[in-house]
Amino acid sequence: PPDADVLFLAMFDLDRFKEVNDTLGHHAGDQLLIEIARRLEMCIAPDDVLARLAGDEFAITGSRASLDEIGTFVRRCGSEVARAIRLEDLELVINASIGIATCRLPRDDPSSLVRKASLAVRTAKASGGMASQASIKQRIRELVEKENTNEPLSDDKLAELLEEKDGIKIA
Repeated sequence: PPDADVLFLAMFDLDRFKEVNDTLGHHAGDQLLIEIARRLEMCIAPDDVLARLAGDEFAITGSRASLDEIGTFVRRCGSEVARAIRLEDLELVINASIGIATCRLPRDDPSSLVRKASLAVRTAKASGGMASQASIKQRIRELVEKENTNEPLSDDKLAELLEEKDGIKIA
């Protein structure tokens, strides 16, 4: 099947986490992170790997039989994160910006997954929601068309356009 052995990396960046930390304190922020980690852990398959990357960022990597299965899985994770959380007599709703990168094994090289997922999560953060490689490629096509040039754009020029137009910095 064309989607066999689809490896994915989904990055979750919690929205408004800094506000929770700043207003309710670091203990409440820690409790929030623990609850989010617990919810994500309940979603993953036995062979998936869940990690807290830094601050308010989490990542899940694994494989599924199809891109549709990955989309369903990531949406379920996002819904779990967004369920109300009770902290210090307050009910909070925290959403996550989600970036997804995929590759098909053995055809594709998985070494670029982190870079692609990082770009996707920054794109999602800028637009509010979820982004994938496909949505980023579409945005790049839009930027290229707006530039109205017959010459191919360099990677540096594309990065410059993404930063200028969308506030997305590519390292």
